[in-house]
Amino acid sequence: MTYVEIPDNRPDGRTRRLAFYLAAEEYLCRGSEPLFFIWNVTSTVIIGRNQILEKEVNTAYCREHNIDIIRRKSGGGAVFADMNNLMCSCICPQTSVHQAFSTYLDQMRDALKEMGLNVEKSDRNDLLLDGYKISGNAYYGHAGHSIIHGTMLFDTDIETMTHALTPTKEKLEGKGVGSVRSRVTNIKDYYRHGGLEDFKRHLRSALCDKSFELTCADIGQIEKIEQGYYSNTYFLRNNPPFTDIRKKYIPGIGNIEAAIDVKQGKIASVVFSGDFFYSSMEDVKMLQDYLKGVDFCPKEIEKRLAGIQVQDIISNLQPKELSELISI
Repeated sequence: MTYVEIPDNRPDGRTRRLAFYLAAEEYLCRGSEPLFFIWNVTSTVIIGRNQILEKEVNTAYCREHNIDIIRRKSGGGAVFADMNNLMCSCICPQTSVHQAFSTYLDQMRDALKEMGLNVEKSDRNDLLLDGYKISGNAYYGHAGHSIIHGTMLFDTDIETMTHALTPTKEKLEGKGVGSVRSRVTNIKDYYRHGGLEDFKRHLRSALCDKSFELTCADIGQIEKIEQGYYSNTYFLRNNPPFTDIRKKYIPGIGNIEAAIDVKQGKIASVVFSGDFFYSSMEDVKMLQDYLKGVDFCPKEIEKRLAGIQVQDIISNLQPKELSELISI
């Protein structure tokens, strides 16, 4: 892969906020060669595209402790980053969600193993070190490219992360653990070759064989894209009225919540939220529209879903599983 050199600070010396790097990912979706870059940000919570902010983040705690909050355009769950955590971004010509994750995580796992770290992939596209999560990753399709981005916990403040993130009880029970703290660890305690910058250089050299640096013109274009992430409307969800909310944790897929509005025995609207991965937001909206007008009963919902490849829209989700979620 080719490494992208990005200036860490703005001309005024201030550290760039997280949305700049999300915007850089979008801007770099142009060529045909795989690109990779590593970045750091001050304390920030990053929430997935389909999550409900108040259910995943302790917003009061974040305000009190000056922790930034941003919603990304990819799926997956809420994560915490700080200056002792590495954020990694990989951009390549678009492929399936499964193939993009598989290729990237295989490369990352192998690079970490070369450092003597006992790392394996999980069924949720995380990386585990001796069974503990060190990296959570998400997928986003944009402009004919696949974007994979995620955390790499090196010496992250897990105490702060624990307070900032408030995952649902169902998610924790589904994973068989009692808290955020109990299922994550820092790489620092296992890495024997130096500190954060040494680890960063080691990771870069293991994954990339060449590099290029962004120009001032590139930075200007990225900053224009960045502004869209800080619009207040980006956080607002114009959810339709609903009759009921159905939610479930499905192993290998994640938390899925369906807000359903039923009128005269038929589905008038349904909105899916959660930390699942998906092909594109347009496809999720198409799936929601596809269910409008169907009789609100398991048999008819399952019959309607038989005409669409649900697993290609919400990664790994089978039509029967979605039918059972909606009609439980």
